Amino acid sequence: MKRLFIFLIAVCLSANAFAQIKQQSDLENENNPVQNLNSIQNYLDNMVLTWDIPQNTNYDEKLLSWSNDILYTAFAVGIYEEQEALHYFTSDDISDYVGWRIKQIAFIPLGTENTHSIVIWEAFDEEKTLVYEQEIGNENLIFGEWNYIDLDDDFYFENDKNYYIGFSSDGHSDGHFIFPADNSQPNYGKNWIHIGESGWHCFDQAGSRNLCIKTILEDTDGKVGNINNIKDNKLTGYKVYANNEIVKEIKEPYITCYYDAEFDPENDIQYCVTAVYGDMESEPVCVEHVSIEEMIDNHSMLNVRPNPTNGKVIIENVNVISVEIYNMQGQNVGRFNTNEIDMGVLPSGMYILVVKDIEGNINIAKVALEL
Repeated sequence: MKRLFIFLIAVCLSANAFAQIKQQSDLENENNPVQNLNSIQNYLDNMVLTWDIPQNTNYDEKLLSWSNDILYTAFAVGIYEEQEALHYFTSDDISDYVGWRIKQIAFIPLGTENTHSIVIWEAFDEEKTLVYEQEIGNENLIFGEWNYIDLDDDFYFENDKNYYIGFSSDGHSDGHFIFPADNSQPNYGKNWIHIGESGWHCFDQAGSRNLCIKTILEDTDGKVGNINNIKDNKLTGYKVYANNEIVKEIKEPYITCYYDAEFDPENDIQYCVTAVYGDMESEPVCVEHVSIEEMIDNHSMLNVRPNPTNGKVIIENVNVISVEIYNMQGQNVGRFNTNEIDMGVLPSGMYILVVKDIEGNINIAKVALEL
């Protein structure tokens, strides 16, 4: 019988793993850790960690995006022409960042045989003008992960202008996907695709998800950078640990995710993330990967109805914060935040619901889906 694995989200502190860090007990920044560490097995079966920037930090960049960090699904267009995925920012969206320089555009490339570029369009009424395009060689890309591409030329936001920002993928999409999307609450009207001569299409109609694109801005005039951080120590990045060993040093404060492409679900593992302030580290925040058998031994079973179901189920007597759905291969296939969820888009079969309540308790339910 195959083992089913889930990811138990738990904030914890490993004294043995971080003895060296805790020896720096006189450092005031140790109490300014990352926020909301989360984990998920993504579309490519990698383990992905995401977190929020620590509170009251000091840095001179800003990340604009309508998506979260997690690649959850993807869409394809089977044509031989240029295809673009874009986030739309109105002049109101960027009013606080006029005069800021676009430092990087980040995206997740999936079409290994295609050519890729980062692109910026200006929009006025119905007219759109391509104002920036920069081709990226495939040898410089890591496919299936976030790639942060520096702009070769300076580009600044201007007053009273709207922008479409994203990437293009030029080539046939049979056998792969070019529109990586997450599983966050969609920002309607903000996700667009541009397909050659066939024109512009709002992505809302293609799945109600957010496209995985990020725009990183730099405040070249130093208008920020005075956010009352402890001792004015700037946040300089993060360190990621797996079972007490450092596996990644991230040098940019706005990169708040880590992909473990070597993840093996048969191994128990604890991931921890620290915020780095120069040569100092914060307290670690951690998340554990455990097996479903261990979960069943240590957590109570929930009641859901109807069960079996042909689609919708109701989780009874729980104040739900989050619901993760896993199939029998241990893959995360859905995320919700309500007591009533619709599983009708999934294939028939047995599923495990991992439910976190308002008090932080985690319980599970086995649900049979019969379509």
